[in-house]
Amino acid sequence: MLRSGLETLGPQLELIDIPSGEEALLEATRRPIQLLVADVRLAGMTGLELRRKILKHNPDLKVILITGVTDPDVRRQVADAGADAFFLKPIEMSRFLEAARRCLGLSEALGLAAAQKEIRPSRALVERLSRLRGELKAISAALLDDRGHVVASAGNIPDGILDSSSISSLMGAFTSSAEVSRSLGIASPHDLLCFEG
Repeated sequence: MLRSGLETLGPQLELIDIPSGEEALLEATRRPIQLLVADVRLAGMTGLELRRKILKHNPDLKVILITGVTDPDVRRQVADAGADAFFLKPIEMSRFLEAARRCLGLSEALGLAAAQKEIRPSRALVERLSRLRGELKAISAALLDDRGHVVASAGNIPDGILDSSSISSLMGAFTSSAEVSRSLGIASPHDLLCFEG
């Protein structure tokens, strides 16, 4: 899942899956690596040990650590390890991709810096969402920004619909859609996702 998300950040990225910490350490001596994404629990050495050892050879390396461990002492060790980002499972894909973009310096290149400014919906936009809601006979219609925040809406969004897991899934779908549009040479994609249920 994380690899699929990272692939949406652009074709210029070379992604390598490595099954153990020892192999990752060896690979890091063979080629330059900009970002390491590691689980705390790996086959062989831990992700914390890998981070410490790999930074000796590559002090500029950015590190994202992940853990599903519920032990508070282990979580505290991970939080104190000094990683550039740290996530507890289950991972919110939009937050993970935002951290990866930041670590790789891709935010500016993708034009996301400007998009992160606060957007104030115009009256025309709210009216358009209201018309769309009526045409679709929907409970609500909403416009979200690139981080999954509601910019404008019409109707009442039911509780739990825009929780973190739903937003992660939606952002993954939107990111993938944008990548397809970019690969087709379409600068401003025009697509719509509609869910019935």
